[in-house]
Amino acid sequence: MRIDKFTKNSAQIEAIAKRLHFYSSMELRTLFKTIKEDKKLIPLSYSFDSFYKRLIEMGLKEFTISMDSKYLTRYTFEKEIDVYELVRSFKKNSFFSMSTSLNLQGYSNYRNNFIFVSSELSEKIRYDDSELTQEAIDKAFVKPYRRTHSVGKYEDKNIVFLNPKYTKNYAVIEKKHPLSSINRAFVEMIINVQYFRNSLEIIDTFIPLKKKLDIDEVFDIVEKFDLIYPYFQCVGYYLEHIGFTKDELTDFKNEVSELKFYTDKNQDVYKFDEYWNIYYI
Repeated sequence: MRIDKFTKNSAQIEAIAKRLHFYSSMELRTLFKTIKEDKKLIPLSYSFDSFYKRLIEMGLKEFTISMDSKYLTRYTFEKEIDVYELVRSFKKNSFFSMSTSLNLQGYSNYRNNFIFVSSELSEKIRYDDSELTQEAIDKAFVKPYRRTHSVGKYEDKNIVFLNPKYTKNYAVIEKKHPLSSINRAFVEMIINVQYFRNSLEIIDTFIPLKKKLDIDEVFDIVEKFDLIYPYFQCVGYYLEHIGFTKDELTDFKNEVSELKFYTDKNQDVYKFDEYWNIYYI
């Protein structure tokens, strides 16, 4: 009985195909072209559809994240996948941030139905030298929060893709997956309080983690983000309410601006902390 060329070369085809852990649709077509033309392991008359069917027989599986208006799909020969590896495959140089980083490090289970994955924006030079005014801050913080539309669903997980400012991945650490250090996660959550219920819940999350925070690194992270708004006083306020003393937070106090800032947006009632020059709930 005559054996077709694909079957004859199946071991070599499988070895080549399994070099990549995940494939996009485009990468599958590149694989098809390589095996068909460069390696000449299948007939030149073979169609991509025929090739794809044979890969499925070989064990190729499809995994999809559903978005509002589209689907993000990856293909792999793995029988079971790590959802975190799947998520990272969609964004180059991505890492897990905010509460996802805390959860992966075993610090909490806070919002564990969400996976926050970040991929920093490219480096940009800030040309806008206009002075920030109290009026501009007040106008911005009376408005409702804006959230990314890059949100997907995979099984019971909500996937949130974020693009923070360029820091050269400062304080991103390597564990099983790349992720924000606890100090970076702390700053990220303050900056992105809209993805959590409010500032009080973030404070409650970090009170048990106080001893794991390094306030010098927290300061450096705020500095690296080079934020337009006066977040030093906001972060200092959080740190005091987590349990640090004012004497420990002099570097943050020295950065308090004349501008009044906010812990939360769009609240009906605020209290005011004169020491940190900040409105809070």
